[in-house]
Amino acid sequence: VSILTNAFATNVNIKIPNSSASNGVGGLIGIIEGGENAIVDSVYTSGYIENHSDNTGGIVGKATGFLNNAYSTVDVVSHIDNIGGIAGYTNSASYVTNSFFAGNIYTYSSGDFVDRIV
Repeated sequence: VSILTNAFATNVNIKIPNSSASNGVGGLIGIIEGGENAIVDSVYTSGYIENHSDNTGGIVGKATGFLNNAYSTVDVVSHIDNIGGIAGYTNSASYVTNSFFAGNIYTYSSGDFVDRIV
């Protein structure tokens, strides 16, 4: 079981150069997997994230689990797909509840999967 609760990161400043490959970049978590056994609850982030790869989110880059009570004011900049204010990528086994995003999303991608939450 993976659980992250009551965590915050303020004034994050993450910049992944275009020469790097990443599979998930987030303000608190890059990747969390585990379906119903992966829980992120009562978390907050603020700051700036810029990624030249996919799966970029204000809280978590790539998630297969539960995100609850997540709040982010991160400005997210991505040059590839799967961009979200809370999570960059989630699958059908993921749940995002009671969450709020108040940052900005900037993308240079011509593809799909850009959203305020996931």
